[in-house]
Amino acid sequence: MKNLRYLFPLLFLFACGGSGGSDTAVTTTAAPVSVGDYETVAIPGVDGLVRAIKKNGVGRTIEEGTLLNGQKHGAWIIHDDVKQQIVEIVNYHEGKKCGVSVKPNFAREKEKSYYANDVLHGPSETYGNNAKPSMSSTYVNGQLEGKVVKYYDDGTTLKEESNYKNGKMHGSSKFYDQEGNVKLEYTYKNGKMVK
Repeated sequence: MKNLRYLFPLLFLFACGGSGGSDTAVTTTAAPVSVGDYETVAIPGVDGLVRAIKKNGVGRTIEEGTLLNGQKHGAWIIHDDVKQQIVEIVNYHEGKKCGVSVKPNFAREKEKSYYANDVLHGPSETYGNNAKPSMSSTYVNGQLEGKVVKYYDDGTTLKEESNYKNGKMHGSSKFYDQEGNVKLEYTYKNGKMVK
């Protein structure tokens, strides 16, 4: 778990398009400054970009990332308030969630989703504790769209297949037993069962 602390510099490096090398050495470090709820340190060479850390009342880090002109920008790491485990790594562009978000939840299912302009947009996947897929879906402008597939614990045997349109069940919805046989089948139209 402690090795995950080294993940932030790597995410920052990729989020900022850095290559790890530099033509000039930076020998000065700016003093921390408070901005809102964040303690910040300027990042040399990029105007308005600062490393930001938010702590809880007892000094534990709960958020860390970069602010560009006062807005979240690039990769941010969200920590559990008590155990200090990483609960989410999310990317921002001009203060809005944009790009991949990963929830490496150590106690429950893990999630990987994509955002655009602060709403879910694109593929979303959930994995069980055994790292096998448990659900896959797609979001368009924050609403489920297309096929949602759920799996049994083995990650390959279908448990459910349902179709969505504009965030509502629309089309066939099938439920399978662990041998792969269809046990129930319904048809929906705009969120209402019609068959």
